[in-house]
Amino acid sequence: MCVGIFAGNGTISYNTISYNISSYWAGGIYLDDQILSNVNHNTISYNTMSGGGYGGGITARLNNSTITDNIIVNNGSQSGGGIFIIATSGANPTITNNLIANNTASGTSGQGGGILCSGDTTAIVNNTIVNNTAAIGGGVYCGGVAHLPFYNCIIYGNTASASGAQIYIYDQSSTPGFFYCDVQGGTAAFGLNSNVYLGTYANNIDIDPKFVTPSAGSGVGYNGATANWSLQSVSPCINTG
Repeated sequence: MCVGIFAGNGTISYNTISYNISSYWAGGIYLDDQILSNVNHNTISYNTMSGGGYGGGITARLNNSTITDNIIVNNGSQSGGGIFIIATSGANPTITNNLIANNTASGTSGQGGGILCSGDTTAIVNNTIVNNTAAIGGGVYCGGVAHLPFYNCIIYGNTASASGAQIYIYDQSSTPGFFYCDVQGGTAAFGLNSNVYLGTYANNIDIDPKFVTPSAGSGVGYNGATANWSLQSVSPCINTG
């Protein structure tokens, strides 16, 4: 395994973590086993996996880290192109105020271009999850009894070659909630594995967020780092969270 950073307790801030290659876990940052780290204000980009792997940008595995205000773009893996999360009720990260764009979960069974979430209670708040791609769950893939809430997120412009361009929910026991988000296509566009969505979906919109200059397409073939993901003054997302 080769990663950019294998984190212990502490803070990872204001770094550029790019062009690393891992064979299994995390091209950029690996957070493991109830470690408490603050990962903030980093640019995590162009990290890849040589053998498929988990979490092109970040893997957060059974830990309580806070992942905040990062730019996570143009990373690739088979599962969780941008971020791969395994959480439990006693060990779960908080994902807040991040740009997660133009990441790819590669291959015919690639899952979760932007984020793959497995397990319970992780909070995902104020994130922009856009123009990612995968076979299944271009923006977000939820499975393994994932009960996490999404608040004030933009989940838009993601693509999937098989199912769930924006959201894919693998098991009926996974009930992610969406509150005050902009989700392209709404629940009607959710990818479901022959199951029914039983989560809470409240006060969301499905309207073009109107970025200033977004990347021209989804996945690592387009540069999410040089795009301008700020919202135009006419954006329907302003003051509606």
